[in-house]
Amino acid sequence: MLAALAGLLVFSTPSYAGQAGFLPSSTSWLTASRGAVFGYTPCGGDLCPALLGTVDGGATWHALTPPPVKLPDNHNQVQLTVIDRRTSFVSDGTSLWATNDSARSWYQISLSALRTPFFISKVAISHGKVFAVAQSLGNGEEDFTQIYSAPVGATILRPLAGFVAKGGINYGDIAVDGNVIQLYLGADFASEQYGYSVDGIHFRVAPSPCPVANFARLGGIRDGRPMVLCNGGGGSPAPGHMTRQVWTAPQLGGTFEASAPAPDVGITQGFGPASPQNITIAAVGGGIGILHNSFDGGQTWKSLTLSERGFGLFDLRFVTDKVGFVVDGTPDSADGSAVFRSVDAGHTWQEMKINATRWATTGQGGGPPGAEAL
Repeated sequence: MLAALAGLLVFSTPSYAGQAGFLPSSTSWLTASRGAVFGYTPCGGDLCPALLGTVDGGATWHALTPPPVKLPDNHNQVQLTVIDRRTSFVSDGTSLWATNDSARSWYQISLSALRTPFFISKVAISHGKVFAVAQSLGNGEEDFTQIYSAPVGATILRPLAGFVAKGGINYGDIAVDGNVIQLYLGADFASEQYGYSVDGIHFRVAPSPCPVANFARLGGIRDGRPMVLCNGGGGSPAPGHMTRQVWTAPQLGGTFEASAPAPDVGITQGFGPASPQNITIAAVGGGIGILHNSFDGGQTWKSLTLSERGFGLFDLRFVTDKVGFVVDGTPDSADGSAVFRSVDAGHTWQEMKINATRWATTGQGGGPPGAEAL
């Protein structure tokens, strides 16, 4: 899957000294008005990390203390995950940083029994525990995807017993909604493991959400219904394409049922259902960023070209049944990057203006004295 995607992307090394302003890498929101963006600003011919928060939907931004995560040479996305107003994570795939004091300070988290090279793809918190998905790389059939966990505040995450997928191609995902955490693992398009917990300790095995020859992206629970995007292997039915279909269960632990097939143009980059009726899929193919949309529960689909950056779409997520966000591009792509927002369940998208002159900078830690960062 990664190889198929890499073939679509054109990497470049722009001259940072000539750029101005803020280049977003990742965005994460608690509500439609309260969120944050991690990115980079040009500094002395290089790019330096920056973290901005907003409490008014992006009308104004305040500077926060970022973790010392440099822009990776391997073009990994540096991803921000905001859990609540005090706890957030930032990862470049090979390192994981956390804050529990509203970005006033950061500490690094390691994953035990995981040798380099590896890739951390997802992190979340449920019932006072951190859960992360990580893949070992470069070992052929001995590679694996594992769920790791530890109490919030711990500096080492350890393998969660029973949740590992081994094979030449392996994948996994986690999703948290309220008190429910869902876990998914698979390998070689031949085996799957799916379960959920309502206490973060005991996990119940449930029917697999996808046909075994697919891999899943968990879309969370919408109106009590778990939603999953099931994807075929990249390059099918043609290069730059990927078969995909939304599957929905009537309740947690229920049997998933399929929608009509979604358009197969592009390689899947994200899955963001606003509700069981309003569904958005992010994909990149042919040098363009595409949002495939359904507004009738997956019965019919239409496609929207978001931009011609064509580098990648990241962090697609709806925080209400109307308001969602997605990042287009990366700071080191030829055309830079931008955050887009929809306020109508995905029908239309507008680029957000993150203007450096409108940052309300307040020094180390960000925010006015006594205020939480987010």
